[in-house]
Amino acid sequence: MRDRAERKAPDRARSDRPRLTDEEFRTLLEEARAEVRRRSFAAPPPAEPVPAPGTGHVEPGAAAH
Repeated sequence: MRDRAERKAPDRARSDRPRLTDEEFRTLLEEARAEVRRRSFAAPPPAEPVPAPGTGHVEPGAAAH
């Protein structure tokens, strides 16, 4: 028994383009997914700079040494 796509196939116009192999299709699909990820997720925020030694937090009014 033919499925719905096979029954409709003769009604469609034939393309001059050769059909993709399964491997070509998977590769193309993976490239498309990677492109969507690149466009969907923003780049991670830049890392915060590491403070230089001796420039830590100082409480106001703290005794100086």
